[in-house]
Amino acid sequence: MMDEYFIIQVEKHEFELQTEKQQKSNLKKQLNYHETIYGSVPAAAGFNKTSTSNKRPREEQTPVVRAKQV
Repeated sequence: MMDEYFIIQVEKHEFELQTEKQQKSNLKKQLNYHETIYGSVPAAAGFNKTSTSNKRPREEQTPVVRAKQV
């Protein structure tokens, strides 16, 4: 009984790995095709260049203290 369960779980895991491998292969083929047709790789879905900035927004920056000129 336990051996059968183990064998089923191993087969299920191997099937999931094969499915994931096939999906990655298909995605790679699609990206390659798109690059061949349009000359560049498409931007990742939901990618926002402003979100990768390390700068804090202006209102969150600490104030700059300037020395008085005499």
